[in-house]
Amino acid sequence: MRFRLALFCGAFALAALPAFAASETPEAFMKRFSDTYLPAPPDAPAPSTEADDFCGDFCEPDLKAIVAHANDHDYVMEYDPFCSCQDVVDGLPVEAVKATGPDTAEATLHRDETIWVIVLKQHDGAWKIADVIEKAPYDNGSWKARISELMAAAAK
Repeated sequence: MRFRLALFCGAFALAALPAFAASETPEAFMKRFSDTYLPAPPDAPAPSTEADDFCGDFCEPDLKAIVAHANDHDYVMEYDPFCSCQDVVDGLPVEAVKATGPDTAEATLHRDETIWVIVLKQHDGAWKIADVIEKAPYDNGSWKARISELMAAAAK
């Protein structure tokens, strides 16, 4: 009887765990994302410049929609906010990844004097990029908010 009760309680405890507990960690997500910035082999197809491919499966839907339309107006997305660069780099300079809640995390990136934070959130059981916060040297804040404001202003 005790064994059945223990087995039942154990099964219940496992079933009650959040779905993301068994999924990819934020660190593994950032490693997988950073690997997309490694140089491609010479025989690889040229990278796409389409917004859907730019975000791939890494962005949450709200950010993907903003990125998809960021170049619709004159302000043009002039750089890659994820690597804080205009040219391909050898991976992302991820300095640290830390949980900020049960379904949120932040990855701090640092290159030269530039510091930025990639905000991660769980979306449908998978980690996704929700925003990029530019910290230094210009302290531009939320990339998502800034592009949204520019898009709203341009639409008037």
